[in-house]
Amino acid sequence: MQRGGAGWYARSMTRTGLGSSATPYRLSWPQADRVLVEQLRLVHTNAPVSFIGADLVALIAAWVLSGAAGRVVMVAWMAAVLVFSALPLVLAVWFLRQADPLASSARVAAATVVLYTLYGAVWGALPWLTLNRADPNEVAFLIGFMAGMLAGGSSFMVPVLGAFAGYCMLLLLPLALALALTGQTAYVALAAGVVTAVVVSIAQASRAAGSYRAMIELRFANVELVERLRLESESAQRARADAEAANLAKSKFLAAASHDLRQPVHAQGLFLEVLARSELTEEQRGVLTNARAAGTASGEMLNTLLDFSRIEAGVVKPQVAPFRLQPLLNKIEVELASLADAKGIVYRSRETRAVVASDAALVELILRNLVSNAIRYTETGGVLIGCRRRGAAVEVEVWDTGIGIAPEHQQDVFREFHQLGNPE
Repeated sequence: MQRGGAGWYARSMTRTGLGSSATPYRLSWPQADRVLVEQLRLVHTNAPVSFIGADLVALIAAWVLSGAAGRVVMVAWMAAVLVFSALPLVLAVWFLRQADPLASSARVAAATVVLYTLYGAVWGALPWLTLNRADPNEVAFLIGFMAGMLAGGSSFMVPVLGAFAGYCMLLLLPLALALALTGQTAYVALAAGVVTAVVVSIAQASRAAGSYRAMIELRFANVELVERLRLESESAQRARADAEAANLAKSKFLAAASHDLRQPVHAQGLFLEVLARSELTEEQRGVLTNARAAGTASGEMLNTLLDFSRIEAGVVKPQVAPFRLQPLLNKIEVELASLADAKGIVYRSRETRAVVASDAALVELILRNLVSNAIRYTETGGVLIGCRRRGAAVEVEVWDTGIGIAPEHQQDVFREFHQLGNPE
């Protein structure tokens, strides 16, 4: 029921100006309750300083106007000011200490409107107590004083528009009526000006209240957006962690099963070798040649996949030891030079006496992949393998006259499961 009450109050405030064009969007009623709580918080947070200051000013007014109204009357009026300023302060302290302000927001909003309206009525009684016997200087003081009270109220009451409207009307309309009843032309004109000031002040307060509401709604929207982004970021991080864990588990499985996975391919090669030594027709030998080539290609791809999985799973530990580069270059040339000869391209390997400290097996794996790719993507010209000293290091280089890699794609080849020219 309280939520419904707060929703009714939010709707009434929207009709009186808080739902103006400054409001970016319409909130659901639970969220409108939160906006109402923030509006009340703005008012009641600033209320203590404003009311205490107004009480001090009231003492000055009572002293200045005591000659026109009488000391007893002004003392009674001052007592009423203190009572009706204390009540909003008690309400402010109680509301700001609420653990769940949403539950009481509707009642507090209604109480705020009533108490601030009554406070304005106490001040509105001042002209009726003093105007008939006041001299022109005291009248000028009174009007200026009431204008100052209007400005002071608008500085903190505007977020709750109903409270400011009630305060403003009961503060100034009695003054306008008292001035008009004097029958003096100047005072009647002043009364018209006071009424105009009331209308203009409430209209401006309505627009300002709409801006306050829009500011609060925007803050809530930003908080919700930040929270939603945080949750989505956490979800994405969890998904990424799960994917990385699954990928690592896959790699560890392949690394552990690499020996068993290689056995069928190795057995297939042995069976094909046995078959090659038997008596076959030319047609059968052609089929056997194709089968051996397919078996070799599948074995190479499987070896590459399993080697990559072992490295990714972290089970491959580099065994660094000094070794000569030239025997390694000779071994790769013996294995791959025939592929270059079959394509009609030149394969050259420069002699070197370099000795390096590294893992010979891993260097061989990397270099074999580079050389085989160079041969595969070179149609004319040739492939050159050599090494150069760079200070204390040695660079092994593979040069070819193939299609190459465009500069913008040179980093892409290091991405996992990525192949240039293959969108699948």
